[in-house]
Amino acid sequence: MRGIVVDNQTKKPLISVSILNVHTNDKVISDSNGFFCMRIKTGELLLIDKEGYENARIRIANERNPLFYNLHLDKIQNRLDPQGHLLPYQRDSLKFVNTYSLILNGSKKGENNASGGGISLDALSKKNRDRWAFQAMYEKWQNDKYVDFIFNKALISEITKLEGDDLRLFMQYYRPTYSFLRSATEYEYLDYIKKSYLDYLRRPKY
Repeated sequence: MRGIVVDNQTKKPLISVSILNVHTNDKVISDSNGFFCMRIKTGELLLIDKEGYENARIRIANERNPLFYNLHLDKIQNRLDPQGHLLPYQRDSLKFVNTYSLILNGSKKGENNASGGGISLDALSKKNRDRWAFQAMYEKWQNDKYVDFIFNKALISEITKLEGDDLRLFMQYYRPTYSFLRSATEYEYLDYIKKSYLDYLRRPKY
């Protein structure tokens, strides 16, 4: 596989772009003219990464065609859809925050502790306890929405080629945690999916 990586807006070549084969862990770096060359096979997934740019993924449909790849990377911007609007989970979150701002911005659990005793004075109020329960519920809802957005059917199906019940079961068994998705790099996330898929194939089928 031979190709060139360019900035999608300026069309200028990008140097020091990492092109990683997720299946083999082989990696090459684009040269001073944006060119690169690496060995590939049909079905393999490539991760293209450069600091300051959105990561890109390419599934190799045919190892012999095309012979030359033109890869375009976009600079990182605010997470907006093609029309410049907030993404769905962001719109839901913003709407929720606006509706329940008084509750969400109130005192948090553990604040306003009595000196020396370690007991929160706010805990004596049922209103405050109810607010803390709501804040905890909201945080979990936000985290779940984020996981749903990142760990989505389209991406998982693209990587694993699973469909129907197999896809549903895989996503149920291997749903990642919010903390993992927030801390993992894209490579670590894709590697997690790949290893989870191999583990899924070893599971007994009933």
